[in-house]
Amino acid sequence: MLDLTDNELPSSAIVAVLNSFESGSLGGINLSGNILEGDVDLVAAFYRHKSSLQFLSLAHCFVTEEILAAV
Repeated sequence: MLDLTDNELPSSAIVAVLNSFESGSLGGINLSGNILEGDVDLVAAFYRHKSSLQFLSLAHCFVTEEILAAV
């Protein structure tokens, strides 16, 4: 479980953190309270962990509808 709640991290930093983990190694990610604009790289970073991801929280992230639809 990766908990990055309320760090006000931009999506580029989130992508860097997610990409530092082996593919499929995270069971849950909490990104609540961070600044997740429309970023294609963010969707790709989520996709790398798709096989193991059981929990994803994007509450209060200002995430775009396009990113939500892709996730």
